[in-house]
Amino acid sequence: MSVACAMAGAITGSFLGFLVSRISRGESLLVPPRSLCPHCRHALGIRDLVPLMSFLLLRGRCRYCQTPIPVFYPTIELIAALITVALVSLPDPALSLWIWPLAMAGLAISIIDLRILIVPDRILLPLSLWAIGGNFFLKQIPPEEMVFGVLLGFWLPDLIGRLARRVLGRESLGFGDVKLGAVLGLYTGPSGFLLTLFLASLTGLAVGVFVRKDADQPGEPQVIPFAPFLVSAALMVILWGDILRPFIWSL
Repeated sequence: MSVACAMAGAITGSFLGFLVSRISRGESLLVPPRSLCPHCRHALGIRDLVPLMSFLLLRGRCRYCQTPIPVFYPTIELIAALITVALVSLPDPALSLWIWPLAMAGLAISIIDLRILIVPDRILLPLSLWAIGGNFFLKQIPPEEMVFGVLLGFWLPDLIGRLARRVLGRESLGFGDVKLGAVLGLYTGPSGFLLTLFLASLTGLAVGVFVRKDADQPGEPQVIPFAPFLVSAALMVILWGDILRPFIWSL
């Protein structure tokens, strides 16, 4: 079972690598339909796309131009495989099924935000549809909680972004983060989103201080992508919210 889940996760990771690569370069997801070598643009066959194995068998090089394959591709396949195995091991299969798309989409969103500072609508829209449709069958969160969650998930980050822009005089929270907050609110509900935003802000602030300390020019404002912190915090709240809430709110 674990092996099959790992294979499914790695295959999904391969597709995520395709999404991240195309979206990061501003390319269509449909044209051309086949995956290409990012260097020579040669169409890749099935034997070139076996997750993890193709990279190992080709010794990390393109079969056609011998250019090194970016290590990003096997890395995202491995991470997706590990996440899938971890989620399948949860005692609640319905919860595993409901948040697996969030974890996979969140992985792609985080990498894209790290690369080009964009949270793509092409991933947010299907993720929001799954949150609503999947919950209809899996009954993970009351519908009214989803409604209040999406409203708070949009309004609060938008308010914080506007206030920060007025105080700091520059963009500090992009609208993509606001839309991501709304989608995450569907999964967490209003109280869960408050905890999500708190944890994401706390970890983002800690990383920001570290990055600023190591910057070559300390006076320059550092742009820290916020989507990875939001996604990670939301998953933590969904999985361990009952443990985190008493601890966090007692501080």
